Amino acid sequence: MGPRLVPDRADTPLDRAAHWAVRDDADSLDAAEQAEFDAWLTEPGSADAYARARDALDVFDDLDGVDLSGLEALRKEAQAHRTRRPWLPWAAGGAIAAGIAGVLGFTLLGQPGGAPQPTTPQIAKAEPSIPEVAAPAASGAYATAIGEQRVLVLADGSRVTMNTGSQITVDFRPDRRIVRLVRGQALFDVAHNPKRPFSVAAGGRVVTALGTVFEVQIGRGQLHVTLMRGKVVIDPPRAATGGTAAPAAQVPTYLTPGQQFTVTMRSAPEVHAVDVNRQLLWRQQLVEFDDAPVSQAVAELNRYSLKPIVISDARVGQMRISGVYKTGDPNAFADLVSTMLPVAARDTNRGEIELYPSARAAQ
Repeated sequence: MGPRLVPDRADTPLDRAAHWAVRDDADSLDAAEQAEFDAWLTEPGSADAYARARDALDVFDDLDGVDLSGLEALRKEAQAHRTRRPWLPWAAGGAIAAGIAGVLGFTLLGQPGGAPQPTTPQIAKAEPSIPEVAAPAASGAYATAIGEQRVLVLADGSRVTMNTGSQITVDFRPDRRIVRLVRGQALFDVAHNPKRPFSVAAGGRVVTALGTVFEVQIGRGQLHVTLMRGKVVIDPPRAATGGTAAPAAQVPTYLTPGQQFTVTMRSAPEVHAVDVNRQLLWRQQLVEFDDAPVSQAVAELNRYSLKPIVISDARVGQMRISGVYKTGDPNAFADLVSTMLPVAARDTNRGEIELYPSARAAQ
């Protein structure tokens, strides 16, 4: 399924602006449509809403090298709708730029979330700018700074792509290969060697594979293991000294490609299907949100930047946002959110970007 337009439910100036911005950007309007557009522009709030809609489309001008065929498909569909009923690009919550940014999500990922994955998912290539570093020693510690990504080529030929703010330790033994994920997130592309199992210890669990591609992430009291290719087994946690664990917690978990294992300190393990390419967007310096609270989006983006975004009002944190965004550019995110939502942004004297309700929030 490609990008699509859906009827708007709100019929506000921002909704109409999204319709006219996409239509006008796709092709010239005919005489009747131009007259309708000109008349709409004279309505209160329309000119300002249209300017913000154009700003949202202009975001794509800076995305050099990104295939925007999905945006073109949306433009063509917009031309096909010859009706006075306003239409809005796909978006959760009816946010104008979320719909436009959502087109990028369709373009990069092929189809909306929830679509079934093939038995062996095809993994998109990582951003070629991620540097490779040889790690030939049998043991050692490696870390990435905030905003840094790195590919480690281990002594056995396995490759570890480390995301922002991550740390691992390597301990290769004659009969076993052990890596400990101390913090952060890493993708493991394991060299096949059935005589030397490859294990990743993280969050009190051990993930073991032979020749496999899988990702492990820890943080915020959670552990995520996502299998892209091959097979892995996740051992149960070791029971505390003198204590006992529930029988279900002592059963190993086996994953098949396209599955993710999730466990928190307060919940039992869960296994569910995921889109592996969405999961690995971080290797392309991108992150996606689907009707997520702004507070959640800010927390994720702050992992990649030394200039944090802060929210000064709980109402802003509760607003919803969708789309695909570039990591490591908090100013661009703040500008886009200010276009999408009744939110304003300003730099603070503490080196932060503060998001707060704008005058539009009261309207």
